[in-house]
Amino acid sequence: GFKKERCYIASQGPVKNTVPDHWKMIWQENIHQIVMVTNLVEGIKTKCEQYWPCGGKQMVHGNLIIRLNAEKERTAYVTREISIEDKKSGKKRNVTQYHFTAWPDHGTPDPLYLVLFHRHVISDSKAGHSGPLLVHCSAGIGRTGTYIALDALLEEGRTTGFLDIFKFLKKMRYSRMNMIQTSNQYVCLHYALLEAFTMKDTKIRKDEFSEVWQSIRTDHKALNHQRLNKEFKELEQHVGETKGLSPSMLNATKDDQNHNQYNAAMSTTNLAKNRNKDVLPMDDKRVYLVSYGKGRSDYINAVQVPSYTKFVGYITTQLPLPDTKVDFWTMIRDHSSSTIVLIINNANEADLVYSQSGNELTIGQFGIKISAREEVENNITKTTIVLSRKDDKPRQVVLFQAICNSIPDPIVLCKLADLISTRATMSNDPITVVSSDGAKNCGLFCAFANAVSSMQIDNHADIFQLVRLLQLRRPEFFTDFEEYKRCYEALHLHLESANVYANF
Repeated sequence: GFKKERCYIASQGPVKNTVPDHWKMIWQENIHQIVMVTNLVEGIKTKCEQYWPCGGKQMVHGNLIIRLNAEKERTAYVTREISIEDKKSGKKRNVTQYHFTAWPDHGTPDPLYLVLFHRHVISDSKAGHSGPLLVHCSAGIGRTGTYIALDALLEEGRTTGFLDIFKFLKKMRYSRMNMIQTSNQYVCLHYALLEAFTMKDTKIRKDEFSEVWQSIRTDHKALNHQRLNKEFKELEQHVGETKGLSPSMLNATKDDQNHNQYNAAMSTTNLAKNRNKDVLPMDDKRVYLVSYGKGRSDYINAVQVPSYTKFVGYITTQLPLPDTKVDFWTMIRDHSSSTIVLIINNANEADLVYSQSGNELTIGQFGIKISAREEVENNITKTTIVLSRKDDKPRQVVLFQAICNSIPDPIVLCKLADLISTRATMSNDPITVVSSDGAKNCGLFCAFANAVSSMQIDNHADIFQLVRLLQLRRPEFFTDFEEYKRCYEALHLHLESANVYANF
């Protein structure tokens, strides 16, 4: 480590016959925190044996009894609370495992995800625990070395104001050869350190959110000194720094970026399928159609974005054009989306998705039958649709529709979030969110719903970072300051409503 010897244990991921040794080491070395930076299986290759029990069960290895007490899933990682008991002495110990799941099989993770994960680990560190931090991936050198270097160098930089990355790498390799295995991991470390050193603390606890919102509402300082305005300006600075976009391209027009990012969207075949030529999906972020018909392509103006608990929690897309209605329903079918949130400016726009007058219609190869219509509240309607296609099993899709002049009222956002939360607990499907151009209001709804989930799971929310994570997928989210402010306003209302109900 920076100041402490034996600060970390770098380990390989256990294989089947070394799981008992793994737990023996954890007990012997007084370990309270485990950082795991590999998935159990990547591609077709097993990377690590599952060495912890499933919920409700226990494992026994020699004298040690291991139980899983709690498990919480977020977009890029899972935390597990595990208890270990020594049958011989009767002593018990609690261990927290932080399992980072967003490291791609070939490549490196987005630095923002890695730094937010690291921030969670260090925020949980217990001052009274003297044991080392156990870090493992599969072989225990590449990803493991990258994480350890991030942790140690961040502490060194914050303490001394200086750091020497190359020197620390050599120091690690004296203890374990090949730590940080590839040049890409070494580059990733630099970007992650830059992110970590410049990241501000914008997280707000549930019990302080009301006070923070009141201070925002009554802030009469000059605009460029107000909290939300400063955050929004910083989002604008970050927006071009999406993965794969070089600094020289940040201020380039879509035409200039075409060869780098937007080949499919700007091809002659697909260009007319976009409502807004300034809101296009990047090639490595776009949703692909699989079962498209004759004369169509795999293109649709849609991107996958994360929910608070899943890497692909939502599909955000533009309101279909008359010519792309069949592509929209192909996407719903191909990606097994059973819930649609439709945010439109006037009622007539809904006819581009389904029929508001008749109960049956045909769009390309799809039959769409309305089985139920219901007025919910706050001008929200619920429509149950049976989607069918020849030689395919019919499937039910529920569509929630909200009509708003510009951006949805806070009460509408709250109701929509509660409605889709109920649906999300019933299935693992991505929720499709539709607005005019697939950016305005889509980003607002997804960020707000993620903030609600964050409050429910972790008792805090970081709207600034939640928006940044969405902008990695579609930089055109939140180009309007009023959307950003509305996210805070709606979250305040949701928390106040929850408090009122809790007091009954």
